[in-house]
Amino acid sequence: MEEKKFYLNITTKNEDGKTETKIVYVSEEVYRAYKQPYWKEKQQERRASRCMVDGHRCMEDCTKCGRLRDGAPLSLEQLTEDGIEVPSSYETPEEAALQKEEYEELYTAMATLTELDQKILWMMTDGKSDHAIAEALGMAQTTVSYRRRAALKNLKKLLG
Repeated sequence: MEEKKFYLNITTKNEDGKTETKIVYVSEEVYRAYKQPYWKEKQQERRASRCMVDGHRCMEDCTKCGRLRDGAPLSLEQLTEDGIEVPSSYETPEEAALQKEEYEELYTAMATLTELDQKILWMMTDGKSDHAIAEALGMAQTTVSYRRRAALKNLKKLLG
């Protein structure tokens, strides 16, 4: 039986500035270490794409499914057809002006925070967990949690 070979496609730029792909043969350990994060991300995407039905993960064909999965785009028309009333963003121009003023206050207060604390809060508003933020910034999760709480406390103090 022939021994299995492992390789990686490495893309580089040559002297002319053109990209070229080279095949580099590696050991199984190097291959697995290189591919592991990619595999983990793909597995998480597959799991996230499945919807929950009666507390269990659905295993049906998603292309033929009528259910709305988490993260799927919402349609105002579909919500209306389903009998869900969708209020307009602003009832009056005064409310729009008030919201704009509140956003300006928030941005001014955010500017007083350190750059790292601002990054943590923006990532948090993007829906990232403390664990994901810690990984992205290369720091401990407890540090991210502490800095997040302290930054929010400072914002609350500034905004009253």
